[in-house]
Amino acid sequence: MVEVHGIHLTLAPVFAIGKIYIQFLLLHPGFSMGKVEFLKQCYRTLMLTRKPTNEEFKRVAKITGAGIIIVGLIGFLVRVISQMLSG
Repeated sequence: MVEVHGIHLTLAPVFAIGKIYIQFLLLHPGFSMGKVEFLKQCYRTLMLTRKPTNEEFKRVAKITGAGIIIVGLIGFLVRVISQMLSG
């Protein structure tokens, strides 16, 4: 148990909901909704989720990979241009 801002907390209790494991981490004390309401909203959201099909998973993986490559290329070009300008 850890004390943060005068509140005793157990770090990262893990709750199993079906096959989905959710790790609830430390909540920021400035949240406007209470902890019980937050947990209800999390549960409600999880009940709406489903496992993606293979086609959906492949599409998301391709888009994510393309995004990583694009960001890497932009960073590489910025580095090359900055080295060329500095001499």
